[in-house]
Amino acid sequence: ILQAWLEEAEKSHREKLTKPELFNGAEKKRKRTSIAAPEKRSLEAYFAIQPRPSSEKIAAIAEKLDLKKNVVR
Repeated sequence: ILQAWLEEAEKSHREKLTKPELFNGAEKKRKRTSIAAPEKRSLEAYFAIQPRPSSEKIAAIAEKLDLKKNVVR
C-alpha cells in the first residue's frame, strides 16, 4: 500500500513539474501589494483609530483610497 501511494505521489509531482498550467489554481501565490506613501499614511491613521474595523468600514476605506478590500484588510 505504501509503495503504491509513493508511486502515485511521485507521479503527481512529476506532472506538476512538466505541466504547471494544470496546477496553478490553489497553489499560485498572490504577489505582494505595493502601497504608495500617502495611502500608507491614511491606512495607518485609520487603523490607529480603529485597529479592527468592520467589513463595511474596510470596504469604505478601500473605496476612498481606491484600493482593493483585500489590500486594506
